[in-house]
Amino acid sequence: MTTPDAGLNADALEAVYGKNQSGHPDFPSEDWRYEVANNDTRLGYWEWVVHKVEDAAADHDHNHGRFVLHAHDPQPVASSKEAASILKPLDQLQGLREAAARGLPTPTHKSNDPRH
Repeated sequence: MTTPDAGLNADALEAVYGKNQSGHPDFPSEDWRYEVANNDTRLGYWEWVVHKVEDAAADHDHNHGRFVLHAHDPQPVASSKEAASILKPLDQLQGLREAAARGLPTPTHKSNDPRH
């Protein structure tokens, strides 16, 4: 995961996300409480978030730019190139929808099917 939070210290993270009662959006305080209850960490919440952000950034680098889900078993989701190829048709579709909404002419689909 490439995150703008990489390199921030606990005070900076708290300044950015401290107003959110559940804490950092990627690392909720419930997860921290669970780790504390299981003696998996003795860090305070924001120090724990710093470590989680660093781990996520290291995982991103280690997985050669692939985004990884962290549940029980990390699974590659998509490289940024794969994601771009998936999102390009969606962006094109959104552009067509916006053009149609503004009353602009849009290309029509020409079927190779002789019945159409």
